[in-house]
Amino acid sequence: MSQPRPHPKAIRRSVGIALCALPALFALASGLWPGSVPPTREGVGLVLVGMAGLIAGLNLYLLYLRPWRYRRRQGADEGYRLVSGLPLVGNLLVVGACCVAFGSGLVGGWGLLVALADPDGLAWFPIRTWRDASLWGD
Repeated sequence: MSQPRPHPKAIRRSVGIALCALPALFALASGLWPGSVPPTREGVGLVLVGMAGLIAGLNLYLLYLRPWRYRRRQGADEGYRLVSGLPLVGNLLVVGACCVAFGSGLVGGWGLLVALADPDGLAWFPIRTWRDASLWGD
């Protein structure tokens, strides 16, 4: 008897989730990998993670707080224009920070936190597009 083959949809979703988790996993590996990082490189890494944190804050504001404030003032969603933040930029900064200061627990920990908190980052992409049949091939 032959083995049952996995459904192509399950394979596509699994690969998508794995690829989207890479920045967070890289930050985790950077934080847990024992290593000595020069203070200047750790400082540059922290500046990059700080910039990524600011971008994550902007993305959180634009996605959740701004629409709520508009509905509260106007009473409805009519006329509201969705403004995109800076998708993927925060993740690129986190990856850059972890490359610069690989082995720093401080940079890795903050990078992981920022990568998971950014709603326009890769970690949230599968969740936000889960029901999109054109993307996942349902």
